[in-house]
Amino acid sequence: MSKCKLGIIGLGHMGEAILNGILNNNYLLSNEIGLYTLEENTLYFYNEKGCLIFKNEFELCNNCEIVLIAIKPQGIDDLTSKIKTCKMECIVSILAGVSIDYYHNNYTCSVIRIMPNLPLQIGLGASAISHDIKVSEKHLNTIVNLFKQLGVVHIIDESLMNEIITVNGSTPAYVYYFIETMINDAVSRGINEKVAKDLLIQTFIGSATMLKQSNKSIQEEIDAVCSKGGTTIEAINTLKEKKLNEIIHLANTNCINKAKTIGK
Repeated sequence: MSKCKLGIIGLGHMGEAILNGILNNNYLLSNEIGLYTLEENTLYFYNEKGCLIFKNEFELCNNCEIVLIAIKPQGIDDLTSKIKTCKMECIVSILAGVSIDYYHNNYTCSVIRIMPNLPLQIGLGASAISHDIKVSEKHLNTIVNLFKQLGVVHIIDESLMNEIITVNGSTPAYVYYFIETMINDAVSRGINEKVAKDLLIQTFIGSATMLKQSNKSIQEEIDAVCSKGGTTIEAINTLKEKKLNEIIHLANTNCINKAKTIGK
């Protein structure tokens, strides 16, 4: 049997989102993809779609050209003990905090690190990619083009991979939390929850789309909404007075430090 082009270990939220993105965009044929996860129902589902299912991680890695690791970072040592003698050509890791050096210390293949985010489920993801000097142009292009099918891609230096978590990796949760807080405040003022949710979500979509398409600076866009002496400027001034920038900085710092704590 010829090797699969891509193997995926782990089909949690992110692993499955990447897989569905590949299948939905016809980037690879289903029979070019090998899978392993502990969830048998998940494997059965994708086997029905034509993906190749392997009985364990070792078997997958020996039969796949590129192996994408999408498990929890805490499980990497256990996985490494099972597959470090395998003959894959390239490892692609989406594990927060696990460095390229860690893989070099345990494997001889090339390594690509990715910090994706969950909106790639709907083709609107944002992924940061770093890689070692071993990686072939073929493998790098395969992965970069794959993730471009799922949203925006930027290649960055690996030294920034912990910091980039707070730019795209964790940030969807920030957005969801902010929207939830705004909805709860609206409800407390007598506004129907569904009405508040619909209006707020559409406002985020519209505002982000305008910002992406605009030639103006972010400050110019803020100023366009904040009429002098009007209502919006009062809210923005309050956020500044309460030092929202410092709260964001602290949240980001704690997020980055956690990545360093669990990192290798």
